[in-house]
Amino acid sequence: MFIKYTDVNLMNIFEKQASFYLLQEVYTQRELAQKMSCSLGTVNKTLKSLMDDTWIQADRRPTSKLLRHVDANRPASAVILAAGFGVRSVPLNMTTSKPLIEVNGERLIERLIKQLHQAGVKNISVVVGFMKERFEYLIDKYDVKLVFNSEYKRLNNIWSLGLVSNQLKNCYIVPGDVWLEKNPFSRKDFYSWYMVGTKSDPYSPVRVGRGGEFVLSKDSRIGSQMIGIAYVAGDIATRFADEVRLAMHDSARLNRFWEDVLIQKSLLIETFVPYIVPEEKAIDINTYEDLRLIDERSTHLNSSIIKLISDVLGVKYDEVENIVPLKKGMTNRSFSFVARGRKYIMRIPGEGTGQLINRKNEANVYRVIKNFPFVETVDYINPENGYKISEFLEGARNSKPQDRLEVQQCLGILRKLHAQTVRVGVRFELFEQIEFYESLWGLQPSVFEDYAEIKNRVSQLEPFILEHKNADVLCHIDANFDNFVYTGSGNNRRLKLIDWEYAGDQDPLVDIAMFAIYADYSKEQIDWLLDAYLEGNVTVRDRALFYSYISACGLLWSNWCQYKQNLGVEFGEYFMQQYRFAKEYSKRAMREIEKMGD
Repeated sequence: MFIKYTDVNLMNIFEKQASFYLLQEVYTQRELAQKMSCSLGTVNKTLKSLMDDTWIQADRRPTSKLLRHVDANRPASAVILAAGFGVRSVPLNMTTSKPLIEVNGERLIERLIKQLHQAGVKNISVVVGFMKERFEYLIDKYDVKLVFNSEYKRLNNIWSLGLVSNQLKNCYIVPGDVWLEKNPFSRKDFYSWYMVGTKSDPYSPVRVGRGGEFVLSKDSRIGSQMIGIAYVAGDIATRFADEVRLAMHDSARLNRFWEDVLIQKSLLIETFVPYIVPEEKAIDINTYEDLRLIDERSTHLNSSIIKLISDVLGVKYDEVENIVPLKKGMTNRSFSFVARGRKYIMRIPGEGTGQLINRKNEANVYRVIKNFPFVETVDYINPENGYKISEFLEGARNSKPQDRLEVQQCLGILRKLHAQTVRVGVRFELFEQIEFYESLWGLQPSVFEDYAEIKNRVSQLEPFILEHKNADVLCHIDANFDNFVYTGSGNNRRLKLIDWEYAGDQDPLVDIAMFAIYADYSKEQIDWLLDAYLEGNVTVRDRALFYSYISACGLLWSNWCQYKQNLGVEFGEYFMQQYRFAKEYSKRAMREIEKMGD
């Protein structure tokens, strides 16, 4: 089947491919059929059409018409996208940016630049962001231009491409973290193409159809692996560049890949020819495991993180396997891994968390609680940087705050904790933390108009708390339902309390207040929770103190949310919920305090 496209030359896919090969040398029909992965009949029809339209001569050599068209659309520039953080590449991204990783002794980005040079492309722009300074040497070594993407932490690569949208005509678009066995770039490229692998991808929105064209992956059809490399030829670049610039101002598309423009505007299907490569010939280095598969001798595999794991667990480097990031996000580099059949979690704290959390205190807490039966097993924790290796909890799930039986079990764990005689010698001071988080705002005012009034009202509760507080015990402080984790099933089901980063000495009712506000409990649920923890022995003083803690904890976490929001982290309703607890329960606490005086 022959499909016509909107290119100015009106060639179909087979005509473009045949013309490209005939520009290299005069192939026989059988050779062309093999290269184009089509039948001899299709090649015969294609050659006849090309001759009829005067693109080739009778001896299958290109005509001056084709040569002029090639000359007008030959590669003039390239854009290498190298700004991204590479969230899946832990622990590689601890020390280097993915494009700078060495494979077989050669950095990925340098190999790409050399391949572009071989195709005559010297006008190369590299869009950088994460570890941008590490790319500076490329300016002198390869005469490339560096374009800084200041939004690399927040936006996807569609923004990177928008920064160079004025040079997309006759331009290669290349991700900086792809290893290509053979050079796909050519001085004879004259039509737009997009590279896909032979590997199937269930998340890909497009696939290669029977006629060699791109089609949308519908009806649960598995798509083709999208490599991210493309050539944009001729006048289509103007429309493409305009669409990229429009996408830069569309908040719904800023966190998508640049290919979204091609797909949403039908450019990929109407204009681009699939450039199909075997999956082992074009490899996107997304993870540590990807690098190990392609080059098990790469120096980047011997990272300090892998060495640490090896030393702590007494295993060889190559026994650290199945590395998988736990969460997406710029500040989270933690991952799970397997060593000698056992699964672990390597926690690597995000940038800036050392300002919020006392890692020496955390390490001391884990030393104190290591024999508690309801605590996760921690094999290693560094008091300086917070690196932690703990055993992975298989089949784990968080507790359910609306299931009162499970909440009772969580309270049982807290009673056991609060009954311990150990202390850690560091107190979690609520009102000091409120001031500390506010200080992190810098010159930014509160987003709440009545903040000064509410803070003053909450602060008035401090003298009452100091006079009536319970004796300090070891508290978790962040005792929310997500940190209560069930493992196993049936008779083997166990409940663990994890993530002791904020733990310290405090009134045990603070842990109960923290559970309540994180679960966004109603007043009825809050009263039930206090009654359940104290097993029905609730006094007016207990309720006044509990409400005071709810108010103070709400203000503390709302101040924390504002600090994080100023850094670009969005918390949705949680931020407002915490502030509402501060506002409403400061009033309730004062009413309960008044009752004590009656």
